[in-house]
Amino acid sequence: MKAGCHVFTEKPLALNTGDVDEMIQVSKKNNVKLGTNHHLLFIPPVQKIKRILAKGIIGNLIRVEIKQSCPPQDFPIIADPNHWWHKLPGGVFGDTLPHPIYLAREFLGDIEPAAVYPVKMGNLDHMRFDEVQIILQGRKGVGTIISSCNWPSLWMIDIFGTKKNIHANLHNSVVITYGGKTDMGKGIASLYARENLQRSFRILTDTFAGGVNFIQGKHRGIPTGIRKFMESIQNGTEPPVTAEDGREVLRVWEKITSQMV
Repeated sequence: MKAGCHVFTEKPLALNTGDVDEMIQVSKKNNVKLGTNHHLLFIPPVQKIKRILAKGIIGNLIRVEIKQSCPPQDFPIIADPNHWWHKLPGGVFGDTLPHPIYLAREFLGDIEPAAVYPVKMGNLDHMRFDEVQIILQGRKGVGTIISSCNWPSLWMIDIFGTKKNIHANLHNSVVITYGGKTDMGKGIASLYARENLQRSFRILTDTFAGGVNFIQGKHRGIPTGIRKFMESIQNGTEPPVTAEDGREVLRVWEKITSQMV
């Protein structure tokens, strides 16, 4: 940045907020852009969730639950005790947690970790913890992040509102809304049956669309994030994920990983 280069970083921006503050200061002093890679914000299912929320379909947002799993069979580096992931604050979770943190912040606004509960369930001796549950207090509601190294791979988001709920599977791009007012006069069983049929149809159509997106490479948010960062340079606008956004995610990340010791 001192040489006049714009910088796009991996997440997290750094390993402590002090370093990020210095990075932001240098970027402003040299009039260059500093952005970071919160790429899941740009994938189709997350964009669809944002459109649903913007339309007010679910009513007032009450709760967000995010679940991620990175088991060793899919991420062999977890089984390698010498891999740098294990040297991060929070170990493996030092690398995996920024994603659910920035997703939770996208839906809940500014967030604070109210409780952090790390546990060990697996048999890898070099890992002190392989599961963590985090309770979040957000400006728009409450939330939970559950991250595991033991379940089969998954990425799910559940959002609960006063009118409807949203369920999203980020792996296959399925996003469905469900729930709502129940007309007792029509019979609960028939209403549940109709809703289940509607949900099944949406799952089938979204899975097909997700498969098409996967084949075409449209499921990945990294190219979109890079393109939007480049456009911000060309247009003289703010990056899609600013350094300040990255700092706030890192601040929450620091609070969480400091309790995983």
